[in-house]
Amino acid sequence: MTGRRLVLIVVALVSMAGVLTGSASARASVPATFWGVNPVTVPTDSQVQQISAGGVGSIRVPLNWATLQPVAGTEPDWTSFDALIEAPARYHLQVLPVIWGSPAWAARRPADLPLANLAAWNLFLRKVAMRYGPDGSFWAEHSAVSPDPLPYDPIRLWQIWNEPNFFYFSNPVSPAAYAKLIVSSHGAISSVDPGARLILGGMFATPPDPPPRAYSAVTFLDRLYGYKGVKSSFDGVALHPYAHDASSLAPNIEAVRATMKAHGDGGTGLWITELGWGSAPHGPFQKGAKGQARELGRAFSLFMAERHRWRLEGVDWWSLTDDAGPTACNFCAHTGLFTAGFRPKPAWARFTALAGR
Repeated sequence: MTGRRLVLIVVALVSMAGVLTGSASARASVPATFWGVNPVTVPTDSQVQQISAGGVGSIRVPLNWATLQPVAGTEPDWTSFDALIEAPARYHLQVLPVIWGSPAWAARRPADLPLANLAAWNLFLRKVAMRYGPDGSFWAEHSAVSPDPLPYDPIRLWQIWNEPNFFYFSNPVSPAAYAKLIVSSHGAISSVDPGARLILGGMFATPPDPPPRAYSAVTFLDRLYGYKGVKSSFDGVALHPYAHDASSLAPNIEAVRATMKAHGDGGTGLWITELGWGSAPHGPFQKGAKGQARELGRAFSLFMAERHRWRLEGVDWWSLTDDAGPTACNFCAHTGLFTAGFRPKPAWARFTALAGR
């Protein structure tokens, strides 16, 4: 081997080491809570342990009013939600509840915003904060001297409703109606925990339906800012930028950030609380097993690169496991990082490589 070749090889190795070190440093600077998932069933203790070891630091879970308080005038039954968050609490995952779903006694359909029963909604929110917030009864029941102790980690980040700009999850699809809900919700939760933070329901970036069934996230957010008291009632914006591929993500996110800045809200954080592609070979948002891993890698690499500029607080992949249930969305049967039987897919390997665990 000539001296020149030896020098070139050494230079190449040093350069590669620098790239790898820089990549590792970039990952290390990202908080653990940046890496989130949405479960579609209640994960077991061993499953939560596995995903925590693989880099998941946050879990977004539904807190359904209709499920917890199906009968008017009764106390909420916390059993199902307790079961959903016990394992994440045990393994130090941040829990982000998305509170939504009107019971039949409060509205005709779960998607109906509970504007006709705001007093009942506000009372429920106060009880939620008293259960899971600082000094909440859930934590007292799982104190160090209890039969089932858990780390004390009160929930202080709450998401209000889901996809308020899309008819499937919200009725009416109305910035005015949602503004009223946000202002009221902020008052209710902050009366129990003044330090709690609220984020907007994740807006579908570009829903296929026209107004009044749906508005783009940009249009909905722009109009939402126009209502009195809204801007001071939330601490973060949330987006669901479902797209054909990762190359389409940046324009939608840039447009939302531009809207926030136009309303003097450029310093507020942004969450992506749903995003995903499926592993099936054909269908909406389906890329095949290798393609799903590829799009996940491209998306999270983009998010890490632009995290500071976009003030991106966290990303929750949809979903943890495949969901073939009768109420699943038209692409959710294959969006899991794991199969329904909890076998890891290539996308899980890509996730763990990016999360740096």
